[in-house]
Amino acid sequence: MFCKKLIAAFALMASLHICYPCYAQTAKQMQFSSYLEFQNGNDSSKLLWITEPDGTPNIGVLQCPMAFITLDDGNTWIADTQNARICLFSKDGKNLKEINLLELGKKAGLADPPAIVDICLSDKNILAGDAASNSVLEINPETLSMRVFKSPGADNGGWFQISHLFTDNQQRIYIDDLALGKIIVLDKDGKYLGDNAAASIAVSKVDSSMASIHYVEETDGEADASYYQVTVNKGFATPWQPVVNINTDDESIIYINIIGIDKDNNIYVLYETESNRFYKVFSMAGELKKSFATIPTIPMINPARPDWIDNSGNIFSAAVVDKTLKIMKLQ
Repeated sequence: MFCKKLIAAFALMASLHICYPCYAQTAKQMQFSSYLEFQNGNDSSKLLWITEPDGTPNIGVLQCPMAFITLDDGNTWIADTQNARICLFSKDGKNLKEINLLELGKKAGLADPPAIVDICLSDKNILAGDAASNSVLEINPETLSMRVFKSPGADNGGWFQISHLFTDNQQRIYIDDLALGKIIVLDKDGKYLGDNAAASIAVSKVDSSMASIHYVEETDGEADASYYQVTVNKGFATPWQPVVNINTDDESIIYINIIGIDKDNNIYVLYETESNRFYKVFSMAGELKKSFATIPTIPMINPARPDWIDNSGNIFSAAVVDKTLKIMKLQ
């Protein structure tokens, strides 16, 4: 039940994006191919995702996966939210490691089972956003130890609702708080450093730059202008600087988000129209480096959890099709 409510809440938030016309850009047509699959069923190799019509749950290895990280070696971390654990899977689907957050949470003094909404890597650790305790969990996958960074309250430099987590090259922690509409920045030990109003961000691990998307209805001298503007912030205490506008003139954008920054400091922007899903890759200066398009025959697993990239910029997506969770790679 918690999982369904969580997904519904994120879907509602994502639906609040306003749709406006923009201009078309030529993009290379590509397709997603299956990378890793988990089928619904009743043995240890299957996936629990959808309950039966009478409400009986299927028994399987995953229940309501909410976040994914694909590593350079092709292995994928999956936050198995409703099972309160994080699992590492190889490209052939072998479960390489399992982190039991229920046990670690009890040792760390958490009152409720963790409910993970996002994960990211920080040096050798995994950071997980826990909606149940409104905390950031720092997990060492080798020693299976955990530190808990709890919010001191929104009025005291804290956060109200974790949407996404990021880290930079100094292991600072960036909490994207959708409810407050700001980014809260912590040091590697969970100490509050500051905050900045933004949304839909990604953080670079090269120079700590942040990228964000803002909808612009009008600008000086362009009273009728309407477009999405990608902005860059060179540090959480500095002003946002516009670097590029994303416009189309033939179709409305129905969804847009930043999905990551690669090891070369390029920004990956995803947006969808009625007929295509587009991926635009920009430098931090706003230069268009790459442009891909694919027909969105399979919807995203959850609009609030969009596609993701690995450090090299390979694009991945997840969807549920015929009771099968498919992790796919754009090729």
